[in-house]
Amino acid sequence: FRRSTGEGMPHDPVENLVGGYFVLYSVLSPDQFDPPIESGSEIGKERGDYFNILDLPTELISHTFSFLSMEDRMRAAGVNKRLKGIELASPYYVERVLIEEAEEVPNEIKEWMMMMKDAVDVGADDDKEEDLDFYATKISQRITFYKDKSYFSDCIKRIAQNVSIRILEIKLTGSEEFHREIFNLAKEFNEIEYLDLGIEGYDNEILKEMMVDSFLFDLTRACKMLYLNVSTSVCEKITPEALHQLSKNMIDGSTKCRGLCIRNFHNDRCIDLLKLIGITYRDDTLFSEMDIEVYEWRTPDGTVVAHSIFDGYLKITFGSFTHSSDLFSIDLYETQETLQQAKNKNCLFKIDISPE
Repeated sequence: FRRSTGEGMPHDPVENLVGGYFVLYSVLSPDQFDPPIESGSEIGKERGDYFNILDLPTELISHTFSFLSMEDRMRAAGVNKRLKGIELASPYYVERVLIEEAEEVPNEIKEWMMMMKDAVDVGADDDKEEDLDFYATKISQRITFYKDKSYFSDCIKRIAQNVSIRILEIKLTGSEEFHREIFNLAKEFNEIEYLDLGIEGYDNEILKEMMVDSFLFDLTRACKMLYLNVSTSVCEKITPEALHQLSKNMIDGSTKCRGLCIRNFHNDRCIDLLKLIGITYRDDTLFSEMDIEVYEWRTPDGTVVAHSIFDGYLKITFGSFTHSSDLFSIDLYETQETLQQAKNKNCLFKIDISPE
């Protein structure tokens, strides 16, 4: 994600209302994939002396993979079983991965998909066919599943085994058992900094069934930042008690999650959460005897779109009750500097809070 005024992840969800974000997608065309040079080919002879990479020790080949882009890794994995095994066992970092679903396969990438499928199928069981269809760049890639096709989840499992990802987005619309497997795999990735799950306004029946308190805790254990970009009905099973427990887990360090954002969360449930914390909402006013700070998020015309409550290094943000904004987030700041930066945003205005 990149902001119009800088770079970085959208840490505060309400900034979408007071300052715009846009997403950058980078795609390579099929003609950027050249077949590997085979030993003894005419091209190889023109280059003069060269060596067979398979003569190198496994450790050196694995180190070489760390310098390759994802598409080159897949091409190398398609040469033989040994390189495929080395590639799978060699950890690597990807800036961004988007797992999405499309209606049909575009004509311009059908030939490319066949080539990539050949790379994935090397060494696979003869009775099990797998498709791994994706666009790739050096630092990010897009994995696309096409409707009306059969898939196995093994391709995603292989990526989850040895990849560290800064931003993982899962945008699936289907409600088959395969989709349940992919959603479940989100909690099994080796390392994720920012997990974006769901499609805003879309009621995915599988995700609606899965999105209970236990699944929420599993996801927060898998990433540092969790963004549930889902409809209100999808997250209706998430309880205020679970969110309260998550905030305590973030403070005591029992979870590595440092931020949660739910795009559509009923304000009535926010009120129930505030009660658990020790804050009362009545007549558009917040009351508490706790030592907390409360800020309003205001647009340039003065409209209040959200509130943020700071309790030590913890911040809870929820949409304005009068603005009908269903934003909700919990963030834990690790240093005094980052905490102060969060309070000093131009759109934040501190307000007084009275005891009950």
